[in-house]
Amino acid sequence: SNRIVGIIQDFLNISPRVILVFDGGFLPSKAITNLERQKLRDEAARQALAALEQGNELEVMKYCKSAVGFTRDQVIEIAQLIFNKLGQKDNFFCFLSPYEADAQLIHLQKCGLAEVLVSIDSDLLLYNPHECFFRYDSYKKEGFFVTNQDIYGDAFQNFTTYQLKKACVLSGCDYVKSLPGIGLKTASAKVMQQSSLFVACQELMIQRQITDSTYIQRVLNALFSFSYQTIFNVHQKNYSPLNEIREDSVLQKYFQQNCGDFDINVDVSAPTQQMRLSLEKLSQIQCQPLIEQQTQIVEEENIRVNGDVVTSCGVSVQIELESGEIDKRFKSILEAVYREYKSKWRRGDK
Repeated sequence: SNRIVGIIQDFLNISPRVILVFDGGFLPSKAITNLERQKLRDEAARQALAALEQGNELEVMKYCKSAVGFTRDQVIEIAQLIFNKLGQKDNFFCFLSPYEADAQLIHLQKCGLAEVLVSIDSDLLLYNPHECFFRYDSYKKEGFFVTNQDIYGDAFQNFTTYQLKKACVLSGCDYVKSLPGIGLKTASAKVMQQSSLFVACQELMIQRQITDSTYIQRVLNALFSFSYQTIFNVHQKNYSPLNEIREDSVLQKYFQQNCGDFDINVDVSAPTQQMRLSLEKLSQIQCQPLIEQQTQIVEEENIRVNGDVVTSCGVSVQIELESGEIDKRFKSILEAVYREYKSKWRRGDK
């Protein structure tokens, strides 16, 4: 956790506040992706056992890194540890997203509670953020700063937000893989050529001789997830879709089945000290001071709050726990996995 704290401190040194956002539960529309990732972890575990049998400990550690996954409880434990170290700072806040951290980050930015979103996941761009900072190197103190103007530069200057989102989804994202041979260039050309996403999918499937009957449905699920995923609304103190659903009740039910449940009970009546014991409640109790601090910053800098306009200099930091970049803070977990595999091997449980 020391490295994460160090990264957060870097941003605290240059920003009025930092909001750390963690992934929460598994999103229904990401079920296939999560299943595929689990298969990869299982395969890495088998390779770790094989390497252990051969006495190759370096290979064992290598494959164990790829085999490690994190449960929600482990994420909460890590987040609580970080909060215990930094929670006394008035300009540090910690959130546990209901589902994906990306959507929660975008909500905070849309509310004017954050300006720059820091992430390692380029899928964040599909949510149309104002400003992002990617691949921060804590040793060199540098990374890649991206704005809306950069995104809609030369390559996508004639694209609408929705067209770019469609092109990115067709070229592959966390929710749906691209068809063979379909990259961003091909997907972009198809989107500009064909306004109907349904027809565009059909044409690409015919060109690539694909007969997967679920592909179009998964593309739609991906688009819905980027638009209507469930977030914790910091102003209303409840769970709601990222954007308002302007459809009938039948379609709204469909969104909930794939983008997360909106009807989650939120208890905001418990005392502050008790709420600090639970990360979910911790997110809720910090909403009001976060909003109050935002108001103070706006008043001090005489900035006019206007809808989606970014109004503060806050920095949101997302720590992606499933990136495969396991470092010192997860060493104990890694060693535990290694011991488990070694124990299984000795028992002959392969």
